[in-house]
Amino acid sequence: MNHKKKEAALIFTFFTILVFGLLIFTGTITSGLHYVDDHEFIHYDLLMKADRSNLFGCLKEVVQFDLSHRFRPLYNILRVFLIAVIGPDFFLASILKAIEIVLALYFLYRCARLLKCNMLYAILFSLIIMVGPQSVVWWKLGPQESTGTLVFACGFYCLLKGLYENKKSFSFFSVLFILCASLYKESYILTIPFVMAFIIYDKCKDDKFCLKRVKEGIMKTYPLLLIYLMIFSIEMVIIVFCVGTNKIGYAGIDFNTSLSEYKVSWGNSYHNYLKWFIYFGISVFLIMLTYINKWKKVAGYFFLSIIFILPQCILYLKTGLEERYILPWAFGYAFFLVILPNKLFSFEKKVGVRQRIYTCILIGLLIPHFAILVREAKYFAYNGESIGEVLETVLLNSDSDSKILSAYSPYMESDLTVSYWMLENGRENIYIWNEDSKECAIALGPNQGEAADVSDMDIILFYNTQNRHFCYVPDIDLSDYEVNDIGTLTYCQKKAK
Repeated sequence: MNHKKKEAALIFTFFTILVFGLLIFTGTITSGLHYVDDHEFIHYDLLMKADRSNLFGCLKEVVQFDLSHRFRPLYNILRVFLIAVIGPDFFLASILKAIEIVLALYFLYRCARLLKCNMLYAILFSLIIMVGPQSVVWWKLGPQESTGTLVFACGFYCLLKGLYENKKSFSFFSVLFILCASLYKESYILTIPFVMAFIIYDKCKDDKFCLKRVKEGIMKTYPLLLIYLMIFSIEMVIIVFCVGTNKIGYAGIDFNTSLSEYKVSWGNSYHNYLKWFIYFGISVFLIMLTYINKWKKVAGYFFLSIIFILPQCILYLKTGLEERYILPWAFGYAFFLVILPNKLFSFEKKVGVRQRIYTCILIGLLIPHFAILVREAKYFAYNGESIGEVLETVLLNSDSDSKILSAYSPYMESDLTVSYWMLENGRENIYIWNEDSKECAIALGPNQGEAADVSDMDIILFYNTQNRHFCYVPDIDLSDYEVNDIGTLTYCQKKAK
């Protein structure tokens, strides 16, 4: 086995042990069903099992509905196919998610190595992108960012191989992977300008950077650039003129949002998710300033970082960068923090004090981010165990005629998850509580729309104060119920008369 293969095997093993070790230690892999996002597994499984329905009928319904307000067709196609194969098997889905994270880390590492980083800096590049508040994509089954980042990393890796080894087959696969990433989630469409800029920069980086060299770089690679430009233009036209730019609350452009609202959103984003990125970012930037006499040599990398980072900030302007939405922004951040200074250090004949301090700061960034990862994973596992215990308790203490009230409002997605799960387990009388109107009605199933008085409910479910989605205790008279807190949820059973 040659050196490169040994390194590849070593790094892949390292990332596998790291990811599976953390997920098994925190318990996320075995935490089961969760209220947020996981309803799709049961919903699509029920659709495919329904009369006069099948895989392609489900596929058509899901894609058509999603295109009415989103542009992520490949996500829906792959999600439906996944559920057709494994069904609502959350343990297997969690295993597949973990494998996805391992592969994402590995290909990000390979990208950094092709960009002339040593092994340590390539590992840091991968971990800075994937570890932190955004690490929820390691265990949450709904977010598209884990798959999107993996596919983008594969595309960028193929692009680098195509550019550096002049192999057209790699260029073809780079286009294919980047196209798939852009079809998987809208935020990855905005990575295409970075890819195009990188191609141009690569062709003129060894010469004096000027407009003439840029033109020459464009002429050398115009077929590849034209393909990327066509993909980007067509997808943007579809979003702007067909799907719409403001149909999801957390992203898009909203001219009705005030400046003070933006300030509050980004203030929350800073305090809850971005503070360590910013603290350590400022520290390393100050060190980079000491190389100011060499900055002209890396100006291209600086502008490439901005081309990646800025569109992501604009996309999430309304809410700020939160949790999983830090991806793919973190790629641009790591490009600036790792790839750019690695180029700066290459101009020095030996490793100096500044470089050692810089490396220590990069490692230091991962300490609080790994702490965040473990904390969030443990909460996720605890919440999942609570949900599993509550749902099993409902089945144990109910039958097909029991009336069950899901009072997780205002989180409609939680109510839908409960409804789908109960339908699959033979419970059709699942009512959803409306806190404003103080009414309850069945949202799904053969009895959809049927209303009932809250006093007729046999079982009532809602969040308690241990759950991060807790907003209030529902305004319901619980004097005739036995009230029990089960982890992060509250279970109420009507007292026997």
